[in-house]
Amino acid sequence: MGGTARFVPNVRFHLALIFALHWEAFRREYRRWIRPVVFETIRKILACRTPVLGGHVYLCPSCGEIKVVPHSCKSRSSPGGGKHATDVWADKVLNDLLDVPYHHLILALPWQLRPTCLMNRKVCFNILFQAARLSIQDWAMKVKGMRMGLVPVLHTFG
Repeated sequence: MGGTARFVPNVRFHLALIFALHWEAFRREYRRWIRPVVFETIRKILACRTPVLGGHVYLCPSCGEIKVVPHSCKSRSSPGGGKHATDVWADKVLNDLLDVPYHHLILALPWQLRPTCLMNRKVCFNILFQAARLSIQDWAMKVKGMRMGLVPVLHTFG
């Protein structure tokens, strides 16, 4: 077999690079506060599209060039592995919605509430979702004179 083996251009995503540079120091400092799912997610992100997860080897029959394409981690939290899962989810959600105008809103949890929410995530997020839904629907009725539906999605790490 002729040719030389090389990896497909290895794009290191910014998130993985940040973790590669700073994760160990952060882990040492805050280990007791980090949930187990976070350790697993970071492990996946650091391994994503690297030889650690293996890959496929392709040989061009014409020129003999060999390409090694590393596997993704398939983690929803990884920029390199989560795109497919995100696309599948988005297609499913969009196919279930009516063909009407929509707006995308992002509501952030104030930092002052984060420690409380960590103690009982389910209760706190249910209360926050209900408050957000009622506020938005009330605003829509009073200001725009319309009833509106919502598709809430909780974006958390892990």
